[in-house]
Amino acid sequence: MIKTENGSVQMMGNLAEIMTDMTLVIKAFRSGISKKYGEKVTDDFLRKCIKTGFMSDEELEKGAKR
Repeated sequence: MIKTENGSVQMMGNLAEIMTDMTLVIKAFRSGISKKYGEKVTDDFLRKCIKTGFMSDEELEKGAKR
């Protein structure tokens, strides 16, 4: 299970369960958002989210100052 609230994230369960939850979230997001913005825009946005998720705190702070 993945639960988010006010910027805090809780993950419970084994790796397979968490991966399944992440997959379902991504698929639902892609399906819902692509109806309004199209698949290319949605896919680019998801790639940016994933890239941002791999950034260090320093990189995030640097990007936020721009």
